Amino acid sequence: MPPLKTRIAATARRLFLDQGVDGVSMRKIAGQVGVSATAIYRHYRDKDDLLDEITEDGFSIFRDYLTRAVSSGRAAERVRGLARGYLDFALDHPRYYDFIFIIPRHNVRRFPDEMARRDDLSFHLLVEQVRQAMSEGAFVAGDPSETALTIWAHVHGLTSLHRAGRFGANNDTFRALYNRSVERLFTGIEVPGEVNP
Repeated sequence: MPPLKTRIAATARRLFLDQGVDGVSMRKIAGQVGVSATAIYRHYRDKDDLLDEITEDGFSIFRDYLTRAVSSGRAAERVRGLARGYLDFALDHPRYYDFIFIIPRHNVRRFPDEMARRDDLSFHLLVEQVRQAMSEGAFVAGDPSETALTIWAHVHGLTSLHRAGRFGANNDTFRALYNRSVERLFTGIEVPGEVNP
């Protein structure tokens, strides 16, 4: 049998994926694992501590999407890939997306210092690709962190509105709208005359 901490985390993850954050409670986890609620506190300080582990699971999946997006092409192409990867993650893993990016949490990273740290691969990766696109002459010169923030805010805003039901339930229709909108954004970031990948 796996160690108790592993069983607690697995049960919390399953409850989260089935029922969302509100479905995760120490009492429910204890009942399903077959221990007292106090036994959980020997491994996790509180519910937030347990949810932090779930957050890291979600970020790990998210980073996989982003890493695949930058596996080839010039920097401007890779930035577009990151925008597509962001949406793909949200549509494929909506509970993780909501928890990481929409639901308020106690220890979120903040712009610019914490979000741009090298160990925060997701935002740092976007900043580095933007910096490279600027150095290649594909993007208008400027502050790479602020340009990356503009891209992130755009894709996040559209995706979050979709998750809130503002564009209807059809993911394919939304994806087409999202792609057109992101291209309009890139028109303002790219150096005029650059070939669109």
